[in-house]
Amino acid sequence: MLKNIYSLLGCIYCFSINIYGQVRFSLEDALRYIETTTEYKQLQYDSKYHELYYKIFDANLLPQIRLNASLPDYRKMISIVTQPDGKDAYVSRRYATTGVGLQIQQLLPFTGGTLTFSSNLNRLDNFNVGYKDHSYYFNLGNISYSQNLLGPNLYKWEKKKNEISKSTERVRYYQGIEAAKYKIVNAFFNLLIAQREYDLSQEQLELSRFIYEQAVSLFKFKRISKEDLLEAEIEFIKSKNNINDLDLKEARRLFQLCIGLHDDLTPIVYFDDKTIQACSLNYEMQNVINAAIEYNFKIPNKLEIMNHSIELKKLKQERGPILTLSLGSGYNSQFEAFSDILDEKASSMIASLSVDVPLFDGNIYKNRKKIAEVELMKLKEDIKHKIENAKIEYEKDLLDMNRILYGINLYDQTLALVQQQLDLVKLHAKHGKVDMQKVIKAKMEQMENFIAYNKLIRNFYLCVYKYRQLALIDIRTNEKLY
Repeated sequence: MLKNIYSLLGCIYCFSINIYGQVRFSLEDALRYIETTTEYKQLQYDSKYHELYYKIFDANLLPQIRLNASLPDYRKMISIVTQPDGKDAYVSRRYATTGVGLQIQQLLPFTGGTLTFSSNLNRLDNFNVGYKDHSYYFNLGNISYSQNLLGPNLYKWEKKKNEISKSTERVRYYQGIEAAKYKIVNAFFNLLIAQREYDLSQEQLELSRFIYEQAVSLFKFKRISKEDLLEAEIEFIKSKNNINDLDLKEARRLFQLCIGLHDDLTPIVYFDDKTIQACSLNYEMQNVINAAIEYNFKIPNKLEIMNHSIELKKLKQERGPILTLSLGSGYNSQFEAFSDILDEKASSMIASLSVDVPLFDGNIYKNRKKIAEVELMKLKEDIKHKIENAKIEYEKDLLDMNRILYGINLYDQTLALVQQQLDLVKLHAKHGKVDMQKVIKAKMEQMENFIAYNKLIRNFYLCVYKYRQLALIDIRTNEKLY
């Protein structure tokens, strides 16, 4: 069944390509090519990058296991050695050490401290005596805990930062998809306008050709003046000069690049104007504005504010007294043969409370703290200013949407009236009456209204997709996209 569906889709695609290699696209067809756009591909790379970054952060809660070893560390030196009679003497010594150790560290998220287990085996080879002598030292296991008692739990703050980063990247991902769609929509309507302007130029050329041919015929019978004939010829030449497909070729090429279409295929876009003429807007303006502010300013800048807050806490930790507690215990043994490894066990314990109090640093901390505070205040003020400006822009855009729809309908009516004018001009020319002033005026009005009409259609859809990106809301239906 699935194979039949794929076959049917393949046939439909093949039939959409004519013998000239032309492919017809509606707006919906073009938007289906989003996964071939460069923006979408880059978005997937970014998504993968952030996914790996979050995995790294989550891995901090897993035990960190390290195995270390040293090859024989041979040394020959003169050092002070205490003699049996209690005196110290400088003795030439030759020895080598070899060791292997295992260390497991575990971060405790609720305190920010570190729990460590370590075990190691060392061998000492002494070459000072007449024969090779060796001994072993084995640390059966040592468990210790280290904690800065007065400092902040930086893991807790980093976790908050990570959660904000996840929500920010999720919004950016969805906005990135809509940004890619916006680019497709823009390229689609640019090509549509270029196609329509070229077709209109062709139509006006045919009209000018017809008027000129009629003028030549009428002039032969002396039914129009030489001046009218010259005006008809000049207008015909102007119409021929207006035929320029460079803009069309450029728009077509940009559309191909946008959707990743093969160079051998020529895209032809089409759009049913009745779609927009029947369109109605159904959105709550304040909801759209609030969503756009939230997604583009508040959520992204939470991360910036959090970074500055963490930096301030780190500065306070550097300046304040550092009280570090270390507790640990374990068992050690010393032996010469592995069979004696557990014969002489000795318990070991460590308890350390260290205090580090900075007394004077030349006001370095004070100035660094002020810099961080000023940067944070500047950031908040900048965000506030941008939000106020954005609200004005968003409100203007959304209020303008109804005017755009109204303008589209007016231009549509105007174009219909101008077309009637041109039909009358053509009819009069058939009956031997050529009024070049009316012809020129009607052609200019047709071109001006036609360009304005199509640009308003493009602006309408660009605004729709702009707020699909900014607010993740389709203002045509007032529905949230994700």
